[in-house]
Amino acid sequence: MHKIVQLAGNNEIHCMKHKELLTFFENADVRIAGLIAGIGELHPYHEQDLFEAMISSLISQQLSTKASATIFSRFKQHFNGILDPGILLNTSLEEMRTLGISRQTCTYIHDVSKHFLEKPEMFEQLEELDDEEIISNLIAIKGVGRWTAEMLLMFTLQRSDVFPVDDLGIQQSMISLYQLDSKPAKSELIQLSKAWIPQ
Repeated sequence: MHKIVQLAGNNEIHCMKHKELLTFFENADVRIAGLIAGIGELHPYHEQDLFEAMISSLISQQLSTKASATIFSRFKQHFNGILDPGILLNTSLEEMRTLGISRQTCTYIHDVSKHFLEKPEMFEQLEELDDEEIISNLIAIKGVGRWTAEMLLMFTLQRSDVFPVDDLGIQQSMISLYQLDSKPAKSELIQLSKAWIPQ
């Protein structure tokens, strides 16, 4: 349930105090309001560095939260706490593989690094684009799918109206919270999420 509250409390709403956030959802979606009241004050997560966030997202694909956090921490420590696209691009796949990362993910890391080096203007101009334009730009990079792009929109670019309907955690939480069928249609989840759109 925490993940769905984290999503609902995204971006512009982050600026609200806890009481204001609770009031917003009491008017918009009483079930989310109940979750917030039960969990207490929210402390939203924000990744400020886009390149580092992308590398973290690539490493975390198909891994548990605990496993991905351990591997990413090891990866970052290996590079003395600083992830630089030039250094990563010049690091062999074999060296990265020793850190517990799959060969395929290593190739994705190289591709992201190459894009940052060869097309810096693309990343510099992301703030000027709408959400779907950003997604289109990001998914052109190997290893970056829509889900990864949506995570970057929410937690790095701080966009206020993003609903990652393909996220399994979100789906499971909504099934439980709204007592839905075990495999609800995505259109049903999207319809429910419309109540969360920032005003």
